[in-house]
Amino acid sequence: RRKFTVQVAIESMVGPVAGGLVGCVLLLLFYLDASHIGFITVVMLGVIAFWIVTGRKVYGEYRNTLSEALMQRFLVGGSSIYDDSMIDILKKHLTRPHPGEVIYALDLLDKIEDESSADHYVELLDHPSAEVRKEILDRIRRELRSEMIDAVRCSVAKETGDDVKSHALRSLCALGESEVLDEVVLYIDHPAPQVRRGVISGMLRYGGIDGVLTAGQHLIDLEHSEDVEDRIFAARVLGDVGISSF
Repeated sequence: RRKFTVQVAIESMVGPVAGGLVGCVLLLLFYLDASHIGFITVVMLGVIAFWIVTGRKVYGEYRNTLSEALMQRFLVGGSSIYDDSMIDILKKHLTRPHPGEVIYALDLLDKIEDESSADHYVELLDHPSAEVRKEILDRIRRELRSEMIDAVRCSVAKETGDDVKSHALRSLCALGESEVLDEVVLYIDHPAPQVRRGVISGMLRYGGIDGVLTAGQHLIDLEHSEDVEDRIFAARVLGDVGISSF
């Protein structure tokens, strides 16, 4: 609706008014002699200043409208709609506190040629939202961004939330495979079930033979435990691994 209103205003008002002003200026140039050149210059400078101010205001409104459209998820289409201002807005949305806005901006960046959401993964591991940090850790794991293994190690060490630490450990297993077993096995008896779940599933899926032997024995002990919670935990780990042979 807003787009239609603006288009009608441009075609019915702005265009004709601009044409009329140009006509008036041409008439002045035709009827005035050389002695009035100074007056004509002042008029032209005034017109130029007016269009500069108007242009800056319109551009500001364009950026605000574009940002609003992004927040409301009305922006769809191919990469051809993205210009430099759009890319700047998307990158600014990566610093927003709401996780939905950040993740949506990452998805849109992936649609733009010569842009990649992965360029922002490391910095987003420090985002204040736990949901964003978990999403980034999962993306690093799925995309096997081995060059980010040190950043993931830092996340394992500094994360205080059990859920995010679990995602970080699973990602570390995916990137380092059997080479990081000595690091992650330290968490296999962690007091938080969520952390243990991330470690065991990561070792089973990515840790090779040594990982399967170590985590598998731990899982068997849980499966045969008399504690119902232990058996439920083992079933959830198997669901995370997603390998029918287990």
